[in-house]
Amino acid sequence: MGPSWSMLLVVLIVACPSEALPAADVVVGVVSALYHKLYSKCVYLLEDDIGLGEFKLLLDARNKFNLKSIPVSMLTFQAFKVSRRHIHCDNRPIYVLLQASSETRNFLSEVSRSPEWGLTINSTDLNATRPVPSSPVWLVFLNSSGTLSYLNNVYIPFDCQFLVVSALDRDTYELSEVYRVARDMPLIANWFGYYHHGSGFNMTRAELYDRRNNLTGHTIKANAKDHPPFTLVIKEGDNITVDGFVGKVWHALERQMNFSTNFVRSVEGSDSNDNMIKAMSDGEAEVGVSDATVRFDRLGVVDFSVPLMFTDYRVFIQHPGYKFLTWTSFLNPFRTELWLTLLGCMITLAIFLSLFHNLVRKFGGEDLEEPHTYTFYNSMFYMWGVFCMQGHDITPKSSGCRVVYLVSYLTAITISAAYSAALISVLAVSSSNLPFTDIDGLMADGRYDFGIAQNSTGQLLMDISNDATIHRLALFRRNRSLWPKSLLEGFQRVCTTKYAFMAPIDYAVLLNRETSCDMITLPGFGISTGMALILSKTTPYKGLINHNLNRMRKSGTLQKLLNDARPKKLPEVPNDLTRVDLGDVAPILVALLFGALIAIVIMGVERRVRIWLKKAELRRHNQIKFIT
Repeated sequence: MGPSWSMLLVVLIVACPSEALPAADVVVGVVSALYHKLYSKCVYLLEDDIGLGEFKLLLDARNKFNLKSIPVSMLTFQAFKVSRRHIHCDNRPIYVLLQASSETRNFLSEVSRSPEWGLTINSTDLNATRPVPSSPVWLVFLNSSGTLSYLNNVYIPFDCQFLVVSALDRDTYELSEVYRVARDMPLIANWFGYYHHGSGFNMTRAELYDRRNNLTGHTIKANAKDHPPFTLVIKEGDNITVDGFVGKVWHALERQMNFSTNFVRSVEGSDSNDNMIKAMSDGEAEVGVSDATVRFDRLGVVDFSVPLMFTDYRVFIQHPGYKFLTWTSFLNPFRTELWLTLLGCMITLAIFLSLFHNLVRKFGGEDLEEPHTYTFYNSMFYMWGVFCMQGHDITPKSSGCRVVYLVSYLTAITISAAYSAALISVLAVSSSNLPFTDIDGLMADGRYDFGIAQNSTGQLLMDISNDATIHRLALFRRNRSLWPKSLLEGFQRVCTTKYAFMAPIDYAVLLNRETSCDMITLPGFGISTGMALILSKTTPYKGLINHNLNRMRKSGTLQKLLNDARPKKLPEVPNDLTRVDLGDVAPILVALLFGALIAIVIMGVERRVRIWLKKAELRRHNQIKFIT
């Protein structure tokens, strides 16, 4: 990051000529109002040649500040230049200039020409409601309307809050903020507030970048990087335009902020990010228009806007296919205890059915004339049929037996509905038969190689990560010269070999259409990172760009543009998630076949037993006939 004072809030009190110095009460009133409004911690009174009038004003003002418990120090211009880096204030020191003299103007002009004395601030505002560290404040009183002419040789950056105070009458003072859109553009003065000696301070409630949202047609120099699908650079001769998600966002910023763009060049190559960052640091351009990954190791050279989007780096492997249901899958909807309870319920109901039927027959009830059907053996088959949602051929006439049937059917309907719902969910959602489910499993498997695109952001994220799992993964395959040179090459390796490849998931969706297989990500692993514009350290438009991007995010505009930029047609994948195939019902089919075979065997055994019994009966009959 640059020096801390380069992001300082500046409020200027311009003093009148020595013969018309502001009253100490006015100076103290304005400064103390800002002091409390800005959560400042200290005040510095700056002067060069101190005459008798200035000395008396400084002394009087200092005493009044002390009565208000506001810490105050006095510095000359030269002392300020020498000791500026060593001045310590916890939050927003206020620098007060008490004389609008030529010396004061020369001092400000020198400061404005020297970047190391910069008057610029971060994105802080006089109307901020939270304390923000470091933001010096400066002050001037003018007794005429010569504000702009007095500051003609002073460059006040666009992101600098530079307030000028002029007297309207004896007790009322107007505060105006002045700035330049660019160094070669005229000063702009906007009303900021009033200070009345009796009623106090009244300032605008509008936020900083709601007051300054117009760059008045200024041209910003920028570089662009082609990075499909989100940044598309279009070249027509020497003319460069940008499309895609980032291009549409940039064009929206042009409309909202009223500026145009001169694309100096389009950077290309595997090290294009580094080339763009170098161009920013060399002052070739102010903005790098691309979906660049926010890299904290580069914050000493360039800045980044607020993220335009977020993406996850995931580990991809070839889809191993879906696993079929196991033999116990059709029992899984119910726990073992519930199955045992259902079996006990069937036995109990069969006992009651047989018992009620026999009691009615014994005591001469309605079922006396009916055949003796409901033995316990037969009743068990009837109950089995009921729970399989089947009917029965004979309906008992006794009320007790009919109540047993009623209870049986109600129970069976409830259980069947619950079982069907659970079974459908098991059949409808097929899970992948992954060889491993996490990074540790990948490293322990031994069959898969691993890689990332060479010189990619993913490689950097792994190298700088403090996560132990990611660190072990980075050391898993040390020969990085064998890693793929592009994302497409990495995905092609996934389809042709046992290869695990880490890549941004958004680009995987796009490039999957150019591969010959379906891919799947390992669950439970991902490195999230933000994609943003690259901004020069010296650009004064960072705050306004971020302000508009945040407004676009809150309104949903960013998300809509991102959705429009994503591939309209996702790659086709097997429809196994919603279709039950033959493999899923194999256990049922095998059980059906096995049951049919058992039925045939039992039928054959019964046939043989019946023939044997018939022959035995015939022999016994012949023996009796022979004896008689």
